[in-house]
Amino acid sequence: MQADLEKVAQVLREAAEFEILPRFGKLKPSDIHSKGGRDVVTTADFESEHRIKEGLASLFPDTAFIGEEEADKNPEMMQLLDRDRPVWVVDPLDGTRNFSKNKPCFAIIVALIEKGETRAGWIFDPVANVMVVAAKGRGAWVGDQRLKLNTQIATDQMTGSLPPKLGEQFRSRKQGGEAAIPEQILRYGCVGREYIDLGLSKLHFAMYGGKLKPWDHAAGVLIHAEAGGVSAMINDRGQGHTPYQPTHVAKNPHLLLAPNQSQWDALHSLLRAG
Repeated sequence: MQADLEKVAQVLREAAEFEILPRFGKLKPSDIHSKGGRDVVTTADFESEHRIKEGLASLFPDTAFIGEEEADKNPEMMQLLDRDRPVWVVDPLDGTRNFSKNKPCFAIIVALIEKGETRAGWIFDPVANVMVVAAKGRGAWVGDQRLKLNTQIATDQMTGSLPPKLGEQFRSRKQGGEAAIPEQILRYGCVGREYIDLGLSKLHFAMYGGKLKPWDHAAGVLIHAEAGGVSAMINDRGQGHTPYQPTHVAKNPHLLLAPNQSQWDALHSLLRAG
């Protein structure tokens, strides 16, 4: 299993080396395309996805593949998640908007999903050369270091990631003297980088909403869980404790991650109070 984890990690490194980093800071206007709203896609996204697809197919020919860019064009591909065949779910360049603006905050995300369950996950920051890997029941790792979340930090000392409107509310409440509100709220514009920092305890909690696409979250949720973290979905009524499922692309509920159950409960209460 360890050898297979490293083989996949090498596919990500090669995609970064040959398709992503040579284009960073060197994109031409013709390399950047709008996906609607604030979303963009670049030549680096397409070429990285193609290289990763070929690399994984050569290593594991009996698996299926869902890449973000291909799935945008062919949404029916998502049905592969409901089948028994193992499927790779890939974001070939997460944080594309940052990448297109020459901001060094982007990542590659890969998850292996089998029978509706995330079996393994990889997130690679090619600028910092940091690879975080997890396998179900085998822990989360960065290099030879097994990750273990910091559960001793008090809620009011935490740094976390929240959607912009919620982040502004928390900052206002903190300034208004609400003592239990976490110390710092931010957003990277790259969920993959946030999941890396969640695993490294540089970020202590996060909430994600909108359409929770598996190429954004499946690997990160597994990494967080294997490092000891707790996550659950929160529905429209503010109730939680439903597990995240990579096969279910939710539109309205939110996903909340915290170091342990008591901290999850405390953060949930603060969010409901807002």
